[in-house]
Amino acid sequence: MKIKNLCLTLCASSLLLASMAGMAKEVKIGMAIDDLRLERWQKDRDIFVNKAESLGAKVFVQSANGNEETQMSQIENMINRGVDVLVIIPYNGQVLSNVIKEAKQEGIKVLAYDRMINNADIDFYISFDNEKVGEMQAQSLVDKVPQGNYFLMGGSPVDNNAKLFRAGQMKVLKPYVDEGQN
Repeated sequence: MKIKNLCLTLCASSLLLASMAGMAKEVKIGMAIDDLRLERWQKDRDIFVNKAESLGAKVFVQSANGNEETQMSQIENMINRGVDVLVIIPYNGQVLSNVIKEAKQEGIKVLAYDRMINNADIDFYISFDNEKVGEMQAQSLVDKVPQGNYFLMGGSPVDNNAKLFRAGQMKVLKPYVDEGQN
């Protein structure tokens, strides 16, 4: 949790500094979140908003509730509201290139948080080494239960992180599968 707090604090601070260069006005940040029904995103939102507001920014938060059309519409709305920065936790990072292009044409800085936005000219991407996370998950499993039948459940098919987690898991598990141990 401390690493996540640090990442969110650095994210808020660097966005403010990047967007405040030459500005004397309050920085407006639009935060487009995949789905606030999930506790993880609620916590990240709270940490980010508190830090950004303590640095003098105004943050507008929207939740797409797991709907890519809703998220695109919300991002367009934030662009029309004149935000200086967009922080996006994409539901589907494959479909946002047009709204990102629109934001960039308006001079808006764009940050993808935790999930990559593909085929788009983003300014920042902040995440973890998700393949390494998958390796660590699988290694922990193998250390605790070296033999047996494992059931792997993946994430959303539109979440690139889920693919990276699986790739990391299989780096560790494939030799066991090939040897017939699991």
